[in-house]
Amino acid sequence: KLSYEENLEQIKTSKKIIEDIINEETKFFQAPAGSFGEGTMKAANELGYTSIKWDVDTIDWNNRKEPEVIIERVKKKDIKDGSIVLMHPTYATTQCLDDIIQIIRDKGLKPGMLSNIF
Repeated sequence: KLSYEENLEQIKTSKKIIEDIINEETKFFQAPAGSFGEGTMKAANELGYTSIKWDVDTIDWNNRKEPEVIIERVKKKDIKDGSIVLMHPTYATTQCLDDIIQIIRDKGLKPGMLSNIF
């Protein structure tokens, strides 16, 4: 619902904060909640981002203390070559990350980074 100008300002601010912390240029942009409005896309593109959209949602934000729920959810997902698994930095996600990686490997796939896909 933000205008192009509001999107541009917020994305610029986030970009600076993140890059100052990690001391590296950011390359990818994921719109909050997957809301890719016209102004959002225009602003992200202007800042040189490759915009990405996940296709496997762990919904880990809803189960912050229940790694077993996340694991069972991911097992049921249609993960394929090139899938992007959405995860957040929650306690439960850190506890089940190895399991998620194993689920991906069990499907004959190799987990990787966005830069491997794009």
